[in-house]
Parts: sequence; C-alpha cells; structure tokens
Amino acid sequence: MSDIHLATFHSDEGAEATLDHFDVAMFVGGMGMFGGMRFSADGGGGRGRGGGGPRNVPDQDWVNVHGGQNNYRGRYISQLSRDGKDRLPRDWDVHHVIPQKFRKHPEFENFDFHHPTNLRGVEGARSNDNIHSQITTEWRNWEASNPNPSRVEIENFANQIEQKYSQYYWENQ
Repeated sequence: MSDIHLATFHSDEGAEATLDHFDVAMFVGGMGMFGGMRFSADGGGGRGRGGGGPRNVPDQDWVNVHGGQNNYRGRYISQLSRDGKDRLPRDWDVHHVIPQKFRKHPEFENFDFHHPTNLRGVEGARSNDNIHSQITTEWRNWEASNPNPSRVEIENFANQIEQKYSQYYWENQ
C-alpha cells in the first residue's frame, strides 16, 4: 500500500490520529474506533463537520462520503452504519427504488435519486441470486406498457416492487 493520507481522526478531548493504511472499501462512510478514538469518514484531511464521533446529517447524508452526493453506494453504506446495521456485502448491489431512468421526468425535478431512503441492498450479478436483475426486468416490462407514466403511477409501481421484493433486501435480513 502507498503512504497516502486518507483520513484524520479526532477524539472528544482533541487528540488526533492519522490513518494512512487501510482498506478503503471497508471504511467509506463507516464509523468505528481507531486508537481509542471514535471516528467517521471525513473525506481525508480534516476534522470535517463537528469533530469526532458519528455524524448524522439527514439533509446532507453525503457530506462525509468519499465521492460525495453521487456516490449512492457510499451513501447507502453510510446510512446502514448510522442505523447500526451490518455493511452491505461487496457482491450485493444497491438498487434505486425509483429508478434513475426517471431523472429527467418533470415530476421528479428536485428528487434526490441517490438519497438512502430511495436505495436498497439487493443481491446482484456477482452473487448467487440476482434479485436486482429480476427487479430491473419487472420495471422494463412495466415501462413498455406505461410509456408516459405520472409520478404517482411510478411511485405506485415502486411500492408494488417493494412489497414483492422487500424480503430480499439487505436491510431486512
């Protein structure tokens, strides 16, 4: 591994530690202990917002996620950590409840597609059961029959998908 500064951690008492070697994939958006200090990701190089300890910024959940607002996997994993849930396995996908395909739909103009409330952990192509593909196929079939859906119609179908597949979601395991 290289000697690249990845994060600085601060205790409530003002002590500081720098971590240069670690598995980024195991840390991004995470919280934990290092050298007896509580920490959360700060994007590398600073105290971040509010010093040491877990951060919970509901309207800006992405503030401390590497890659920022568009890193939906990081945002989802960060939310799991804040909720005290186990980390999403690497071979699982992050599914958008309201698919990204509708980004340009006029009724979703100010909708944050990558917000953790619109994300679910599902087994994907890298795992034994590709639940993500099954969901995507259902959306494609529905879209073929509904070429110009309203937001209400999209949300109603999303709710049907949620009811059918929620038993497979990581957060419900």
